[in-house]
Amino acid sequence: SVVGVGKPAEMAGGISEALITTAAGLIVAIPTVLAHHYLSNLADKIISDIDRACTEVVEALEESANSHNTLPLGSGSENLREGEEENVPISVSEEESYS
Repeated sequence: SVVGVGKPAEMAGGISEALITTAAGLIVAIPTVLAHHYLSNLADKIISDIDRACTEVVEALEESANSHNTLPLGSGSENLREGEEENVPISVSEEESYS
């Protein structure tokens, strides 16, 4: 044997184990990083959509407050799914509400 090398057969077992664990680690790590990247981008898109919607609501509320008009939201029936009914608040006079 060469000075300082040791027994090549014993070293081969350790190197083989290191290669197997490295390959297993990469098999787990690569899909995990890709999934993290995808989910992170999806979360950023959802946050951006929510932020945009909140900005639109705030702007509509500010416009309504400045113009003293009702919000331009329509009756709401255009947003109903098939088979759903629109809940319309019923105004009750003071006399009827106490009986």
